[in-house]
Amino acid sequence: MARSGITLHNVEKAKQTLLARGERVSIDAVRAELGHTGSKSTIHKHLKHLEDAQDEAHAQVLLSDELQQLLHHVAARLTKEAHATLDEKTVLFEQGIQDKDEQIAQLKAQIDTLTVLNQEQRDDADALRQENKSLRAKNDKSQQKLELYHQQISALEQQLDTAQQHNRSLEEKHHDARQALSHYREAMAQQRERESEKHEQECAQLRQVSHKTQQALTAKQTALADAHHHIDTLKSELAVVRSERDASIKSESANKAQYQLQKNTLEELNSAHIVLQAECSHLKQQCAKLEEANSNMIKEIDAIRTEKSRLEGRCQSQQDLIDKLTRSTSTSAPQ
Repeated sequence: MARSGITLHNVEKAKQTLLARGERVSIDAVRAELGHTGSKSTIHKHLKHLEDAQDEAHAQVLLSDELQQLLHHVAARLTKEAHATLDEKTVLFEQGIQDKDEQIAQLKAQIDTLTVLNQEQRDDADALRQENKSLRAKNDKSQQKLELYHQQISALEQQLDTAQQHNRSLEEKHHDARQALSHYREAMAQQRERESEKHEQECAQLRQVSHKTQQALTAKQTALADAHHHIDTLKSELAVVRSERDASIKSESANKAQYQLQKNTLEELNSAHIVLQAECSHLKQQCAKLEEANSNMIKEIDAIRTEKSRLEGRCQSQQDLIDKLTRSTSTSAPQ
């Protein structure tokens, strides 16, 4: 806003200085002579008043008193109306410029606020991207652990199959031992029956050949002892087979328990993997929303800047129009 307080005397003195230097008198020249102070409308009003006074003095010399009075009355009325119209337009224009300045200041404040908000959202988006990257790394580690557990479970399953095969082999051996023991007992029973029948048939002969029968009995007892010893050996082997089978069953139970533990761990990892995937999806949705909001803010900022440029261009156009009107008034004043 121009500084107030420029008097008619100041303008007249500046005008005389310009004329003394042989320069053209204009509003800008007078304002520059006054040190770039004062409103252009005020300077124009004072210049107009000085020109009117000069014209009036010149006209008073040439015209009659009656015509001079008429011209003076008309000139005063025209001057008053022109000054009133110019003052009204000047006030409206200055008020419009002030309103535009306030609007521009508000728009600048909004732009600054939106810029800060945009930067905050960019920082939030960067943090979310970093967190998403960390979750992806955790997910990759979980996948690696999951694959390792799958490999361990496969190895345990192979060990379990081997243990089951060994157990089946022991069961087959135990079955074969039982069958061998059963065949041996049947053979011994048949042998005893045959020997009993033979003993009954030869009972009379044994009485006659006591010495031979005693020797034969001793031989049979020796054979029987050997048979019992063989049976005891087979029982010992059967006990060893049973012990191995029990150990195999215990080992199989332990493998089954370890397999169940690994299976439970695998299920927990799968659940954690599903939760991580859900969190990653949620973070992606938040990133998309933030990017969309950021894009909308950038569009709003561009629209505000466009509106600011349009208002500044409009203000410049109005200023150019005022300067043009001022120059036109200054040019037509001496005529």
